[in-house]
Amino acid sequence: ADNVPPPPETWEEFALWLWEVHNDVSQQLVMEEVAMKEDGRKATDEELESILWPTVNACPECRDKGDRWDRDNILLHLSREYWPG
Repeated sequence: ADNVPPPPETWEEFALWLWEVHNDVSQQLVMEEVAMKEDGRKATDEELESILWPTVNACPECRDKGDRWDRDNILLHLSREYWPG
């Protein structure tokens, strides 16, 4: 069998999937921590937003004018952070 790597699109989708999972898990942990420490209180939108990566300061271009994620710029940011060169 040939050791042919998958096409770049596959790796890009995988990187974006990992990024989404990371943010989902981070938010879930914040929700659980707040609920445990503060007798069932729900985390605020601000608390949940503050845990998301990358921050607006770290990557202002990662969000569009509607404050939605820009997946192309997320991928560029991931590349710069983890696969420079």
